[in-house]
Amino acid sequence: MSSEVIDLTIEIPLPENIRQDWIPLDGQSVPHLFHFTRYPPQHMLYHIQHDFSQLLHEEVISFDPQALLELGPPPLEISDSYQTAIKSALHPVYSFTLDPISGHSVRLPTWVLDYWREIRRAMGYRRDWKKALVWLREVSR
Repeated sequence: MSSEVIDLTIEIPLPENIRQDWIPLDGQSVPHLFHFTRYPPQHMLYHIQHDFSQLLHEEVISFDPQALLELGPPPLEISDSYQTAIKSALHPVYSFTLDPISGHSVRLPTWVLDYWREIRRAMGYRRDWKKALVWLREVSR
């Protein structure tokens, strides 16, 4: 397989015979399942905290999910550290504070951590699918 960088937001053109004969159809094509293009930006750098007690909150906050398209997720290790701290908290946690290295602290509902985990998974699936389409295009030449 090619080691080129694959843009997840651009459709890979395939010869029509490949599209008709190789891609399974059941109402919608498989690529239709991967047309999600609203990925969050690249990972942002956040301060690594050693004491999460001041960053976990019992208050439910109002939050505009559109902000997730502008706010880059923290590295997986930081997300996992927050999840661990939330699970071991002595009180119910409904929001948390992230402290980016550049910019102001941001308060988010706890479901954002699950969203980032799932979007990472979806991006991995899409990347694998795009690699398969690139390979299919190359062998069909």
